[in-house]
This record gives sequence, structure tokens and C-alpha cells, in this order.
Amino acid sequence: SFDDPTAQNPTWTAPENTTGSTAEYEITVTITCSHGQEATGSYTQQVVPAYEYTFSAGQRMVGIPLDVSGSPMMEDILGTDAIWWDPQGPGYVTIGAPTEYVLGRGYWADFAAQTQISMGGTEVSGLFTYDVEDGWNIVSSPYNSEAALASITNAPTLRPFGWTYQGNGYELVANITDSLNLIHNTLQPWWGYWVLSSGTGQITWNQTSLSAQTVELLQIGQADTERGGWQIQLTAQAGMRCDLCNYCGVADEQTAQALSIANPPPASSSVDLYFPTDAGLMAADIRGISQEQVQWDFEVRTELPDTQVTIGYPDLSVVPDDYQLILTDVDTDKSVYMRTSHGYSYDSGPQGGVRHFRLTAEPKSETDLLVTGVTTQQVSSRQAAITYTLSAPAQVDIQIRNIAGRTISRLPGQSVQPTGTHTITWNLCSVSGSRVPVGTYLCVITARTADGQQATCLNTVRVSR
Repeated sequence: SFDDPTAQNPTWTAPENTTGSTAEYEITVTITCSHGQEATGSYTQQVVPAYEYTFSAGQRMVGIPLDVSGSPMMEDILGTDAIWWDPQGPGYVTIGAPTEYVLGRGYWADFAAQTQISMGGTEVSGLFTYDVEDGWNIVSSPYNSEAALASITNAPTLRPFGWTYQGNGYELVANITDSLNLIHNTLQPWWGYWVLSSGTGQITWNQTSLSAQTVELLQIGQADTERGGWQIQLTAQAGMRCDLCNYCGVADEQTAQALSIANPPPASSSVDLYFPTDAGLMAADIRGISQEQVQWDFEVRTELPDTQVTIGYPDLSVVPDDYQLILTDVDTDKSVYMRTSHGYSYDSGPQGGVRHFRLTAEPKSETDLLVTGVTTQQVSSRQAAITYTLSAPAQVDIQIRNIAGRTISRLPGQSVQPTGTHTITWNLCSVSGSRVPVGTYLCVITARTADGQQATCLNTVRVSR
């Protein structure tokens, strides 16, 4: 309605358009002069719908699923701190200079607080094509509703998966399901996605009804179990950041190919777990089915300084009982049995960085666990050597106790040690760091295997000055 139809410059306020499409209104203007003459004219005014969407605070990949009216600049929509990925570079481009909105393109945005965006435009329906370049591209669904993955999985040059980042870490998007239900099987409006293209190509977006989608999801973890296959999930967490969708295991060739999932480009101020392979950095490393020892090397990278990083393995139940799993921190040469531990943690250090790990799956030893050949000897005024032999690989804990049985020192242990003879040194100090008095002490060696066998052996340590 007009604020004052008789004014020289009246203002017309358009009614709210909630139809989802452009509405048209006919505006008629009649001018009457003092001599009684009048003239009438009219024109058609289009009013596009107004859409609102609220983004949560934090870093996230976004898209705008609207055919936006006019020629809006992205800095006016997402702010000048937003960036987009130019695959022809390849590299990030900051939205600092005027950047036109492109339907189907995805962006990175960092919202300091919960942010509501309101803009005019019309919803897209029917087919829509979007060009992709060789390598990684950030795209977004052009539809303002949840969409099936078919447009991605059916694109000739695209790998059948995507990645999105919505505040805390990357999330996998694929026709796969896992035991923790962490993988998305559909595309969300207003979200951006990494997709990987083998050469230049084109996405033909088709608003397929989700109810019409009949896709069998690959169950990671239990794939090919009837032939001896299994897969486990590895997670990494640092502060409020996490990387949850990483997998290793064994399967037949077809399943291994379906689970060939490349690791996305790193996000800033995050944590990233990946497998370095001949094919590049991968989020999944699935090997051929084998009854022998299998090893996977992986790395964990974070830019976060002085932060506890925890590697988790939430479900090992799919691994055959006659296999043991050992996680080794290659940089410190420390190993743990994964079945008897809840995870492995370390400090990222003052500058963050990359930590190297190895996961070993091997048949359990059928040998009974024994700790034998224990000898102790003070080799200097500040050191004693403790030697022992293991009949099977085991996790070893060594305690020094006084004659009353109270533990006064615990030697660095909890690491899986192979079959054979080992020597550990004690600095003749208590847990507080003070030197222990002259006297006789007990050395208690406890070894545990992955299947729960435990063996303990005692010997005395004589300390003199």
C-alpha cells in the first residue's frame, strides 16, 4: 500500500511474498491537473520472496540456495571475511573486493555469533548445471530443501562422496553408514560441500524426491564379514575440534574401491587425521583381506598449540577375536593395546604440528605369557638396570616398592613390548624426584597380553651409595 497516494513522491510498501515464486502487482498512476485534465498510466511491479536463514556461530561451509534478484555482492551477504575456493588456482580467494554471487558455488564463512541472513530471491526448481574443474571444488545445492546425493554420485567426473564443515570438524557425505551414524546421506540447503573431480566436468542438479531415492547404503565396519572383512573407525579430537570420519581395515577389492575416500583440504584451527598413501592423503585406507599382519601408517595434524589431542577407536567389536590391535606412537615409540585402552592422548606442543602413528593388526600369539629371567643390578650411584624376558608380546608395567609394599616409583611403561629380553633403567628416585635411601626394594613386573593374560614377577633391588 501507499503511505500517501496523493503525495508528489508516494512510497509503496509491497506485501510480504510467501509464495515461493515472484509475485506481480499492477501499479496504476493517475495525474490530474488544475484544468481538469488527467492522464493514467500503469506498470507491473515484481516482488520476489524474502528468505531468512540462521547460521550458528563459528567456521562453516555455506551456500545460498536461491536465484537471487539483482546482482548482489557476496561481501554484503556473508561479510568480507568470507572466502571461496578457486579450483583453477587452485587456492582460496578472499571476498574483500566486490565478488558476485554465483548460484551453486560454496563458500567458507566465520560467524562471530549466531547470524540471520535475509535476502530476496526465488527458489530453483528443475534441472540446473554447474561446471567443476579438475581437483577439489566447493559447491552447494541450488535447492532450498534437503536433496538426494544422486546429483553428486551420478556426475561422471566426481568421486562419489563429499565433505562439509559445520563448526567443529569435517563431516563425510556419502552413501555409506557407520555404527555411530556420523555420515550424512543427503545434501542440506545453505551448506557448502567439498567435491573431488577427476578432470573438468559438470554437475547436473536434479531435484529428485528423497522418497523416490532407493540407494543401498554400504555398512562400513561389517562389509565383507562373511569373507573375513572388517573395518574400524578412528577419531581425533583437540579442544573443541574433531575429525571423526576416518576408517581402516580389510575388505574385498570392490568394497575397498567404494571406500577409497580422499581426505579434504585442511581447515584452519582444526585437527586432521589422515592416511598418507601413494594416492595422496586419504580418510580411509582399506586393504585386501589377509590372515597375516597388516599395518597402517597415519598422521594427526593440528595447528592448535599446547592442546591435548586424543585418538579414539569407538568400536572394535567387528575385528575378529583372534586378532590383536596395537597402536604405536612412532615419534615416542610408545605402544598400547587398543582393545584394553579407551584411546591415546598426547600434547600438541607449543606450535602444534604433525604426529606419526602406526596401527598393527596381527594374529594373537598362542604362547602362554611368562615373565622370566628377571635380574636387577645397580650400575652406578644414580641408576639401576632391570632385565626381564617375555614369552609373548605384552604391555608391561614396572613398580618399585619399599619393603612395606608401598609403591615409591613407577617406571615409564604401558607400552607393548615384543617377545624377548628387555632392559629398563631406574634412576633410583621416588615419584617426587628425590633420591631413595640406601636399602632393599621390591621390583614388581606385570605383563598383560591383548587377550587378558597376565603374568607377574618380583625381584629385589639393592641400593647403595
